Amino acid sequence: MFKSDAINVAFYIFVTYNINAMEENNKKEEKELLKEILDRLETIELGQARRRDTFTLQEAAKYVGLKAPALYKLCKDREITYSKPSKQIYFKKKDLDEYLNRNTVPSFSALEALASNHVISSM
Repeated sequence: MFKSDAINVAFYIFVTYNINAMEENNKKEEKELLKEILDRLETIELGQARRRDTFTLQEAAKYVGLKAPALYKLCKDREITYSKPSKQIYFKKKDLDEYLNRNTVPSFSALEALASNHVISSM
């Protein structure tokens, strides 16, 4: 675990603990503030993850916006490329990006350009 990861985990635990304590005291403003801090921390972690080249199953699931079991099913069905050097499953960032871009839906203008190129080339 990297030092920044340990700090993030400690901060996450601190914030989670304080949210639970505030629920008991019913301090809505403080509770909402801590939840906002927690959301921002998760956003920062996702941004840090995007700079990495290799992801664990849980990290990859966050990156592509799926739950871990759904991503595991994609692995099981061989719909996404992964590596499994031991018990842990790993994903390369480029493979995750390819999966995300696999089902790109073209715009109408792109379809029109494709159709006009096809008509011209078939003449």
